[in-house]
Amino acid sequence: MKKIGLILVLSLLSLCLSAQTYSKRQYRVGNPSSWVSSNSFDTKVYNVLDYGAISDDGISDVEAIQDAINAAHALYSDADASGGGTVYIPTGIWYIDDPDTLKSFVEIDISANAHFEFPSGYTGSMWFSNKTLEGCYVHGGRYGVYGDPRTWTLIDLNSPVYASFVMFNRFRDMWANDPLVGIDLATTNDGWINGNTFEDIVLWNPISGIKTRQAGGSSGLNENKFVNIEIQLLPNVSKWAIDTLTGYRNQFVNISAYDCSGTTKEVYIRSTGLQNTFLGCSFEKLYVEDYGFNNVFLNGELTSVPSLENVITTIVAGTGITRLMIAPIMVIELGAPINITANPQIVVGNTGQIITLLGRSNTNTLTLDNGDGLVLASQCVLGAYDTITLYYSAWTGVWIEISRSNN
Repeated sequence: MKKIGLILVLSLLSLCLSAQTYSKRQYRVGNPSSWVSSNSFDTKVYNVLDYGAISDDGISDVEAIQDAINAAHALYSDADASGGGTVYIPTGIWYIDDPDTLKSFVEIDISANAHFEFPSGYTGSMWFSNKTLEGCYVHGGRYGVYGDPRTWTLIDLNSPVYASFVMFNRFRDMWANDPLVGIDLATTNDGWINGNTFEDIVLWNPISGIKTRQAGGSSGLNENKFVNIEIQLLPNVSKWAIDTLTGYRNQFVNISAYDCSGTTKEVYIRSTGLQNTFLGCSFEKLYVEDYGFNNVFLNGELTSVPSLENVITTIVAGTGITRLMIAPIMVIELGAPINITANPQIVVGNTGQIITLLGRSNTNTLTLDNGDGLVLASQCVLGAYDTITLYYSAWTGVWIEISRSNN
């Protein structure tokens, strides 16, 4: 009797489960009036072979790869926030004589044994974008051959204007032989390149391994992450492992640079490189051309804190003290007396930030006034060895005088 009861219970449970239904999440793809289920969406793969790519035939495969990228991107609708497809590049030898332009929300899945070769003297790039690019994921592949003349670039991302930004893209598992530049990021005008990730990449004998260039009016080249990148330098041929670093708060984690000697050097930070972090990096002998300001190295060869002192030789009255001038101690060595008229007189700071200004001349003085971003006991004229210490309050949005000395 107990056995029969157990069977009845199990049978009823089975019926309940079979009757239970689950609604699939729907995605709008392509034509806004058409809908496909998540199952259809997730399995949409575009093989470059279906677009005319033929391995090792001596004919350019750029068009086939680009057509596959465009087809995958066609699944993406910004208004509907759906997504793109996946491009697959199988094992083979693929000839590249023009850049392939990346598209947002497209994954490019490349076999580890897919080889990309370039004609001699090719000066273009492999993966390129100069328009809005977000959510793109490229992984895999080997690029170039040993002995290439180092004229091409592996990843070339450019943001020419604010509306054409490059954000939240990911590149990983790549090996590049003898490129001109491995990873080249550049902003012009008010463009911005933020929050991208580059990881598990080998750059063999580049002229420059990683290069970042931020225009003066740029809206940012910030908070990009470079992780587990091996840079094999060629002495007296390679220029820099990390070249012309600009931008704020970029992170370099487990970067290794080998064979730095002669004219080959390791890190060049422009003075506009601020608050960048190097953590666990391995440099044979760290050579830094310019530390910039507030950049931090926590490596086996060197541990350094942000720059404590900045010598300021030029201040424009109508511009005031800018972010690039800010340091814990600012030594004022002007060529003429300046009375700051800008509002604010000193650029906004971080919560709790403390700075000290030190005058160096009784003739070429710096004058700060109460108001316009400053809360002072009275007007301050910094002469030789006079100091004023200020504290930034984010709550009030002003710099507040802590103390001063007249020497």
